[in-house]
Amino acid sequence: MQKDGNQLSMNNNENYKTKYDQSHANIGGFVDTAQSGSQQTFNQNISASEQKQNLTEAAAEIQQLLEQLSQSYPTNTMSGKMALAKEAIQRIENNPPLMQKIISALSAEGTTALEQLLSHPAASFMVAAFDHWNKNSQ
Repeated sequence: MQKDGNQLSMNNNENYKTKYDQSHANIGGFVDTAQSGSQQTFNQNISASEQKQNLTEAAAEIQQLLEQLSQSYPTNTMSGKMALAKEAIQRIENNPPLMQKIISALSAEGTTALEQLLSHPAASFMVAAFDHWNKNSQ
């Protein structure tokens, strides 16, 4: 059996149209009607590069926010780093699309991958908060 778009070609050169084109789906497949004794196989394709891109974008937005807040908060003391992280977390919580992007990236790649992309004295505080969000969103 070969698949071309949403048309299936069987070994005996008969073509069957399927009403479910799953070729670009990011979910598992399903069968509308299966014949007795038939076997169904489904492939799930999730682009690793797309997940990595989402993580990279989220990290860049976080990094930009941290750099911006560094102008107002000192990072040479523990309390300064914590104050900066608190302000950054509040801003992210007030930006639901960014917060969801971060949670999605963490679900796919994990906090360690994000931590490696952030280069800021307050990053460890931020990653701890993101890890908490990620665990509570599942």
